[in-house]
Amino acid sequence: MFHIVGVTPEAPTLDAVTDPAEPVRRVRVGAAGLARTWEELNSANGTRTDLVALGNPHFSLTEFARLADLCDGRTKSPDVELVVTTSRSIHAKAERAGLVARLEQFGARLVNDTCWCLIGEPVVTPSSRTITTSSAKYAHYGTAAVGRGFHLRSLAGCVDAACTGDAGTALPAWLGSPRYRAR
Repeated sequence: MFHIVGVTPEAPTLDAVTDPAEPVRRVRVGAAGLARTWEELNSANGTRTDLVALGNPHFSLTEFARLADLCDGRTKSPDVELVVTTSRSIHAKAERAGLVARLEQFGARLVNDTCWCLIGEPVVTPSSRTITTSSAKYAHYGTAAVGRGFHLRSLAGCVDAACTGDAGTALPAWLGSPRYRAR
């Protein structure tokens, strides 16, 4: 884990998250390193997707609302599973807010109180050869955990993949921007 001073809530200042007796390790991350990491996390061959796996860590109520908005009026491909993991307390809140019904209407399946890194068959079916996720954590650990190829995409990109069965190849806008390519 890491803290980004001024960004991570627990890190308003460097002193708030460091021990004065320990040297501070600063890491500079540039475009080349981000691009290499992106390539490593996108381990699937081709663009096909069989399973969209969301919620690693558990999906929040805010994410449920965003996902429901992205799914409204769209049709999930019958060839793609969309599974969301969350805690039972957030599931109950999402259900009361009408979000669960909207997602189930789209064709999403919800699984409570577990982590994707612990999920295998039958949730990850034998026919699911490629997985699309919005979680860098799952894209990293999932290849070893379930032996599948991964596509890392934004939440909107995951919904697009669930609808089309195709994860696409585009770099995220922030990585493909001239600002990052110049570094």
